[in-house]
Amino acid sequence: MAIISSITSKGGSNKSGTTLLLATYFAGKGKKVCIIDTDVNGSVARWSGLRSEDLPEITVVSMMDPKQLQRNINKLHDDYDYVIIDTSPGLAQKSSYTMLYSDLLIIPALVSGFDLWSVEQFLERYDEVMNVKGERIPAYVFLSMYNPRINLHKEFLEAIKEMGEEYEVGVLKSKLAYRNAYKISTVQGMSALEWNDPKAIKETEEFGKEVEKILKAYE
Repeated sequence: MAIISSITSKGGSNKSGTTLLLATYFAGKGKKVCIIDTDVNGSVARWSGLRSEDLPEITVVSMMDPKQLQRNINKLHDDYDYVIIDTSPGLAQKSSYTMLYSDLLIIPALVSGFDLWSVEQFLERYDEVMNVKGERIPAYVFLSMYNPRINLHKEFLEAIKEMGEEYEVGVLKSKLAYRNAYKISTVQGMSALEWNDPKAIKETEEFGKEVEKILKAYE
């Protein structure tokens, strides 16, 4: 059983999309999966309402109050194989609580200057929380809309890696390219893993397998 948080300090960084990819990956393997939607936008809860009953079941619960999350997280942890928290963007107290409850943090980022700054801002907060906790929860940056043939993207990746080394945070080898499948599938109550784009399916499977491998290493 594992609690994974998709967490960052900035909106629009594919945080909810990352949550859905992980949830559908594990659910597709027959695991019991619950998403906790703590984002005030409620995007994941709305996605759940569009989901077909023919697809693997994924429970979605909304919890906006940090105290509510604190009271219920252990029970959900016992009832499901994977609990994935879709966090609110920002560095508020709720984000700090979420970090402390998690077994693994996935930090989504798009290839942009704004995201580079927000990752740095988040890692500073992560470092503060981990110093209080006294041990480091494993955390990895996950890049979307990445193109290895573009020099600017490669420079962005190197900058993220340097940041990660400073804060003892990894960067996932798996990355997402820009594909319509990631957008279109969501409004159908699906993820790209369940859509008809073979390249998007391959990227998603690589992402899920890498996260799975990381979790096993920390068991």
